[in-house]
Amino acid sequence: VIELFNQLGYVVKLPEKELEKITVTAASGLAFASCLFESYQNAVDSLIQDTTMSQNITLKVFENVLELEKKKNITFQQLIEMITTKGGSTEAGIKSLDIQYINNTLGKCMKDAYQHTKGGK
Repeated sequence: VIELFNQLGYVVKLPEKELEKITVTAASGLAFASCLFESYQNAVDSLIQDTTMSQNITLKVFENVLELEKKKNITFQQLIEMITTKGGSTEAGIKSLDIQYINNTLGKCMKDAYQHTKGGK
């Protein structure tokens, strides 16, 4: 059965009590990631003001990140370090990101969604 379902996606074995956590991180995660992609696309569009091009750039950027991560078997942090040049535009942009805020916001997002599955609102 696992081999059959592996052909359709990513299969994990876990205790039933952990199912809500997987639902939140994987299934709901699609919507959460889409929110991040949409924010990125909106930022791109604010620079180039061409929605179609902004969407295409956004899709290609995220596709490339995933492809590089898989092909090179590296972490996201390693990819950041490979791309970022000291004193360059990438470093300037990353410095303006409030990574701690993003981490806290995503953590709260997951926690709130998980609490909702447990009956808390």
